[in-house]
Amino acid sequence: MLLRELSPEKYWSFPASYSKERQKSEIEKMIISGNYSFQRKIDGNYSAFICDFDGDKRLISRGVSKVTGEYGRLEDKLFFFDAVAKAFDKPTRIMGEIWLEGAIDRNIGSILRAGAEKSLSIQDDEYYHKIQSKVKFTAKDKRDIENNEFRGQKLRWYIFDVWYYDGEDLMQTPWIERQEYVKRAVERINHPLVSCAPYHKMDNNFYNYLSDIFASGGEGVVCYNEQGKPEPDKRTAHKTLKVKRELENLIDCFILRTEPAAKAYTGKEPGTWQFWEDMRTGEKLFGDYFGDYQVGKNVIPVSKGYFYNLPGAIYVGVYNDNHEIIELCKVAGLTDDFKTELRDNFEKYYMCPVTIGGMMLSDAKTEISVRHPYLHSIRLEDIDPEDCTLNKILKNN
Repeated sequence: MLLRELSPEKYWSFPASYSKERQKSEIEKMIISGNYSFQRKIDGNYSAFICDFDGDKRLISRGVSKVTGEYGRLEDKLFFFDAVAKAFDKPTRIMGEIWLEGAIDRNIGSILRAGAEKSLSIQDDEYYHKIQSKVKFTAKDKRDIENNEFRGQKLRWYIFDVWYYDGEDLMQTPWIERQEYVKRAVERINHPLVSCAPYHKMDNNFYNYLSDIFASGGEGVVCYNEQGKPEPDKRTAHKTLKVKRELENLIDCFILRTEPAAKAYTGKEPGTWQFWEDMRTGEKLFGDYFGDYQVGKNVIPVSKGYFYNLPGAIYVGVYNDNHEIIELCKVAGLTDDFKTELRDNFEKYYMCPVTIGGMMLSDAKTEISVRHPYLHSIRLEDIDPEDCTLNKILKNN
């Protein structure tokens, strides 16, 4: 397998069923064991530099392109890529976060989703003025570039792990030993936009460090079992632990709109799946069509939510001080009963107050967002939408 085909490893987090007391108990066990270290988590976009076995060099995202079927490519949108590519000629895979001071992942993503010339123009005014003699930007492109709140700031790279280093296979190397390769990679690349994530022993000072991070507006930390080895595409409990700040109080907001359920079937047992679609006609088919699918007929498995036209999530909002509605976040993980209600009676639930929980509020200059939100309760006749305000959220959290 090529290095660019390896899936990222996933961080484990406490399940929603864990009480705060149980979470604290689990963390205490990790501290007492002496087997864990942690790093500050940066709010950015995952990326991996690859110098592959076939000599191909690229910097890829976490998401797979629907067009190419490969991980998205980012190298032509980053000013530091040439220095990284020049530093390695043998098989290498280095992981890091693309970030900017004061930005959240949404801001980084918007810059990276732009075309190469547009993305680089947002990051560097001199580049923008020079490239205009070669590239015809549309009026919208120019507005997007000139009005971007992070204009003139070059995207940075925060390295946190290495799986291959200049031909050396580290897939059986413990995390604590791989951290020395992280430092070596930064020194070898030697670029001002590239840094590494320092790590700290998880000991009795852990909570003090965590409090300092939260007080400075940081997102949280990731804890690692020091003997852990890479496991692509897995999320192994207690091997890693992502610790973020929970909201101190639940949030009152209201429903603005729904998002349709994703169409793609993501399960692993299509042989027993009952929900299908004819790709030529769009007709939905219920039953056993796996045999047709295997022999190449024009049928595909689809998600149950898509089959029944159910929403996959809701978008919620609040009023700001000017009585303007601002969108707060998208909330998924809804029950099937509530999804059915939203599909059949959305007019009943439009502007309906709900209470949500989640992780810390993100505030990137002008954007407020709740991270990893979940629906706590529906307050159809309990409170008025007028009571759902941004000021109330900020005051309580």
